[in-house]
Amino acid sequence: MRRWVDIPVFVLANFAIDLIVLIVGVCQPRSFVIEHAHTLLIGAAIGIFWGIAAYFFRRFFGWIMLKIRLPYKTNIRKMIFSGIFGTWVHIFVDSLYQSDINLFWPCKLTNLSFGFNRRLVDFFLILCFIAAFIIYIYVLRSQKNTENY
Repeated sequence: MRRWVDIPVFVLANFAIDLIVLIVGVCQPRSFVIEHAHTLLIGAAIGIFWGIAAYFFRRFFGWIMLKIRLPYKTNIRKMIFSGIFGTWVHIFVDSLYQSDINLFWPCKLTNLSFGFNRRLVDFFLILCFIAAFIIYIYVLRSQKNTENY
């Protein structure tokens, strides 16, 4: 997974998309960005922008990853991919919760929120968090074992 995904960029892309909506919403409450930021098309544009912007902070991200004891190697392509993937995951999960998200804009396809139980989505997200934590512990232990040799 680390081969394709830059973890800090991926995680912060989830924050970046809502931050852009918040900033634009304060300035222009009924703007194009507010209406379409949570679509795959505009979300990809936001992800590309975030990946490029994050590239200039790669040393800071490297320092953070060092502090949490995870290896960190990145490049611009990986950061842009992670920005897009992070925004898309965020948009996909939001579309399960909110019926007003037009995920496939400009196509007029139905939303994903139809028929999904929110508790089931919450349970799945908690399972993903637990799995990520287990993987993190595994990576830490494998690094510790290689340091002992």
